[in-house]
Amino acid sequence: MPSFTLPDGSKIEIDATVIARARPTIRNEIYGKPGHVGTALFAPKRLVLEPIDTVGPELEKTAPSFTILHAPNGQTIWCQASKAKNAEAPLPTEVSPTTNAVVVMGGVRQRVRETVSEAQAILDLARASA
Repeated sequence: MPSFTLPDGSKIEIDATVIARARPTIRNEIYGKPGHVGTALFAPKRLVLEPIDTVGPELEKTAPSFTILHAPNGQTIWCQASKAKNAEAPLPTEVSPTTNAVVVMGGVRQRVRETVSEAQAILDLARASA
């Protein structure tokens, strides 16, 4: 199991198979470390100090259906395709110039920059590779 650093400096092993998605933390999301950009893991939510470019590949090693999508702002989001529903068109309230699809994962409607067909192809490939 991959090991990551919690905000208090302690190490934690994460069972990648239970994680639905991982995204970069938002500004000041890691309490006590203002401005630090780490990674937020979901299901359950855990904040770790390592950046998404380190966390994603580590999760993929033990949960091979992890794959990359992109948030509307272009940031990398890793999602476990085996836990994601199919890509779909955004609802009217989710539409933005850079939101082209939505993928439901971990109970969250994750808006993504990829089109519905691109996002679906990425999910399908990751599922087939797992």
